[in-house]
Amino acid sequence: MTKKVLLGMAISMSLSTVAFASPLQNYDAGKVEVNVGTTIAPAMSTSNNSGSVNTDVKNKIEGGATVGLGNNLAVQFKYVDSQQKPSGTEFNMRTQEYNLRYKLNENVSLSAGHMHARFGIKNNAVDAATTRSLFQGGVQYEAAISKNLTGWAGMGFGRDMQHYEAGLGYALAENVDLDLSYQYTQVKHFGGDNGVDCTAKGLYAGLSFKF
Repeated sequence: MTKKVLLGMAISMSLSTVAFASPLQNYDAGKVEVNVGTTIAPAMSTSNNSGSVNTDVKNKIEGGATVGLGNNLAVQFKYVDSQQKPSGTEFNMRTQEYNLRYKLNENVSLSAGHMHARFGIKNNAVDAATTRSLFQGGVQYEAAISKNLTGWAGMGFGRDMQHYEAGLGYALAENVDLDLSYQYTQVKHFGGDNGVDCTAKGLYAGLSFKF
């Protein structure tokens, strides 16, 4: 069995998850937010011409940062590392995002950027990987609910991806938030146009540090 066939079988059992955190609301030059979190209740499904598979994903640490540039602009980086180990085989998915954000008004921000996704399979017989390079654009709404509570909802779209989320950020301290969100992410055509469509959804938790 070739590496290509093994990789195709592995892709049909795996999925990346894209995680977000309580958003930086101040885009003034020099303002910074750093996010760290993990998935606490994940679920995923994959499908291709042969059928569909539903399985859990074990997430490793995820994180990112947003830096204000001034003039309502900010740059953002996100990193997610997800892993499964079924039947002695290690599946690993890493996604990296590079986004430019624009604050349209007090509550609404727009984003556009690039996602690089890498999926790998490793066991005694094979060590191989495939990648995807995707453009994405999105919109996000955030607003204060109370003195210490912020809510947000957002969506993002690209040719072969879509993402929806809703969350709450609770201020533990002046510059530290505890984040809880529900997210749905779909990435299509891993392994080519006739490849696998993947969907992830679940509950996410993390911390946001603002400087």
